Amino acid sequence: MNNAVADAIGESDEVYNQRQVEQIVRGVCGSSLDDLMFAMRDHLTRPGMLPPAEDAAVSQPNLAAAYARCAIPLEQHLGALPAEEVVKFRCLLPWHLADVEGRHVLAAILEVATWRGYYDLDLAAFSAANPNARLYQSGAALVEGLMRRSVLWRGRSGFRGLGVVRC
Repeated sequence: MNNAVADAIGESDEVYNQRQVEQIVRGVCGSSLDDLMFAMRDHLTRPGMLPPAEDAAVSQPNLAAAYARCAIPLEQHLGALPAEEVVKFRCLLPWHLADVEGRHVLAAILEVATWRGYYDLDLAAFSAANPNARLYQSGAALVEGLMRRSVLWRGRSGFRGLGVVRC
């Protein structure tokens, strides 16, 4: 990227390139990229831990399936690109990921594409609890425990959080 463009928008080259990679991958994978980030958070799998382990299909089936839903179309997309376009795309990757080979190319691309979405959490997610959220639907005992500890209470409009956990 041109340094003048990075300066004009107030981003470093690395951040700009990361956004470009994410945009390209999102164009190929669509909402499957979001599904992958949710599965990564559910299984505490940081972007640098991609691809999932070989036994993930058994131990973490949601993560393995979400990864496959992104990796397969991405691999097909890269295979259909002319060689010079693939080189340009790989030049967007950070220096430590630019020279990976084999199946790790897909993991490197998905690592970069998931950075921002994995680490930049929307703080609104922590402000008020949604009684219909997956977390509360799957763990009634969790809701009761949080209510006993005064971390969560049920008001007229649903669950409310304190913002600070007291145990």
